[in-house]
Amino acid sequence: MQQTNNLTKSLSSKNNNNFLSLLKSSNPNELVQKLISSNPQLNSVMQLMQTSGKTPKDFFYTYAQMKGVNPDEFLNSLMKEE
Repeated sequence: MQQTNNLTKSLSSKNNNNFLSLLKSSNPNELVQKLISSNPQLNSVMQLMQTSGKTPKDFFYTYAQMKGVNPDEFLNSLMKEE
């Protein structure tokens, strides 16, 4: 809960109002699609995933390993409490 509050505070500038309204969306699929369409880097990764024919999970693990990133360490770092 504390991390969510910190994230909300850090994103509350005028430039991030659109992002905050997306976070409040009740449809997670809609949120993901809007984030992907608004970010060229995410859009290109999504296109790579779609052309790979892999599931999102398999693509993530393969792509992370190709870039020299341990996918499990990366995921664990996202889950850590500060």
